[in-house]
Amino acid sequence: MSSRTVYCTKIEKRVTCAELVDFFKANFGSVSRVRLLGDDNHHVTGVAFVEFAELKEASTKKGGPQVLDRCLTPTAHPA
Repeated sequence: MSSRTVYCTKIEKRVTCAELVDFFKANFGSVSRVRLLGDDNHHVTGVAFVEFAELKEASTKKGGPQVLDRCLTPTAHPA
């Protein structure tokens, strides 16, 4: 995991990798890869890692998009 990677939690289980890519690309910038985690039975756990193409896109962006009346502010945590 690099400093361009954002850890995401509380993702609804029906959300797909393609939807995550579209969302983050539209609101924050170019996405290199998304890993949507699953359990041993391949059920989605609601956790994902989103890797951005550029470090500046993964950095904290205050006042991000509103999702269900909550402001989304991604924070990058270097490995």
